[in-house]
Amino acid sequence: MIRKILALALCAAVGLGCCSLAACAKPHKEDYEQGNINLFPKPAEGYAGDPIPFYDGENLNVYYIHDARGWNEGYFHPWNLFRTKNYTEWEDKGRVIEGNFNDKANQDYGIGTGTVLEGRDGRYHAFYTGWNGYPEADVEYSEKVQHAVSDDLLNWTKIPEDGFYGGVDDFRDPHVVWVEEENRYWMLVSTWRGQGDWTAVLKLYTSSDLKTWEYGGVYYDDAVNGDFMECPTLLRYNGYWYLSYFQKAVDGTNARVTRYVYKKNLSDEWIRPETDCFDGAGLSAARLVQCGDRLITVGWIGTKISDYDAGQFTWAGNLALHELKQRADGTLYVVPVRERAEALAHETAYETAYKGDAVEYQIGSARFAKSPRYQYLLFEPVKKGALKLDFTLEAEDKAGLTFARGVSGYGEVCVEFDVKAGLLSFYNTKPTLTQTAPSQAFVKLPNADKFECELYMQGECLTLYVNGEIALSTRIYNLTGYGFGFYAAGEGAKFSDIRFYD
Repeated sequence: MIRKILALALCAAVGLGCCSLAACAKPHKEDYEQGNINLFPKPAEGYAGDPIPFYDGENLNVYYIHDARGWNEGYFHPWNLFRTKNYTEWEDKGRVIEGNFNDKANQDYGIGTGTVLEGRDGRYHAFYTGWNGYPEADVEYSEKVQHAVSDDLLNWTKIPEDGFYGGVDDFRDPHVVWVEEENRYWMLVSTWRGQGDWTAVLKLYTSSDLKTWEYGGVYYDDAVNGDFMECPTLLRYNGYWYLSYFQKAVDGTNARVTRYVYKKNLSDEWIRPETDCFDGAGLSAARLVQCGDRLITVGWIGTKISDYDAGQFTWAGNLALHELKQRADGTLYVVPVRERAEALAHETAYETAYKGDAVEYQIGSARFAKSPRYQYLLFEPVKKGALKLDFTLEAEDKAGLTFARGVSGYGEVCVEFDVKAGLLSFYNTKPTLTQTAPSQAFVKLPNADKFECELYMQGECLTLYVNGEIALSTRIYNLTGYGFGFYAAGEGAKFSDIRFYD
């Protein structure tokens, strides 16, 4: 009894940071060993771009273009490989398909993205883009579809005689799938309609042996805003066909997202759903892969120009995964990969560092009164390692999360729920009632009275899932080691069921 009284007295003395005996008993974050959890993998040196996922029945193999951020390493854009069994721990297998960086006359000076599949011959096949844009190169066009084979997914032998051009320089990102109804392999290639006709299309090639390919015409040309369509995926899942592609819009714009269309039968017209993207512009070049009875999408969260939070997104970054679920009508929605929630199940405590005068806070709940200016509830800095933050938001106006808080003041960047506008957005600026700067990434909010949220953070990257339907990913350089918290303005807001997990 004496110990309990002393503990309650300590809670009262701490004030904001603790309000119940149970909360006081929660260990501090650094008291728990997480092991090798890696939510957003990247190579030890440089970054990952344009993933090529392949599930071998046991492992998810994510090939990717290695961006070394400097050409002194003696190579340019080879294929590297990460491998995982549980989606939280990764084996770095290093380089698996080389480019020919030291030979400017070689078609494979650089290696672009493509596909890995197991052929009906029992061997593994990789189709990739051979790139060489140098004037001294003895090539017909700068990009060519190339072929390699392997028996173990690690050691690959190129077959240059199987390669072919498409009649234009932009001819890349081959995706190959076996189509049972046609008894043929289909290959989709990102390109233009033709030399001088700069209509973005996906062209179709077919084969019976993965060596010789016949041109099958333009397969898909409904590009949003006419933007080039990169990194396509075509697959059949649970009775529906899905086609996804990355919309290569102008750098730094919100239109750079992965989109999808779907249909029941190959002969049907493609249907574009009302919500046709899996994430905002923070996640690039996402590809679909079926892992057993599950559908996963793998992309990369971009780095930023000059490596600071106010910079625009640029090419390559950390890999990021979502799980996709299918509705009865065939449309898809986004949820966290379940193994990650299971791995981050150790509840922990974060102490408050600042509370606005219009904020009522008890452990697990914060109510923001109506206010003409922004009000904040800020927590201690984010520690190293992975963190999962759960909360439920009820708001009628603007509310959200602020990050990159220094010793004092409010955070420098924010993720904002604009309920009236129906948008969830990331801004590389402080929250402001008269926001004039465009968001760096956004998605449409679900039409709901409350928003149940799961936020995953590690290193410089984060992903926020809302109502088990949508996701928004971004990079914040000043994330780990900086304070963060909630904010609201206008009509006020309520954050409830606030829980931290590591």
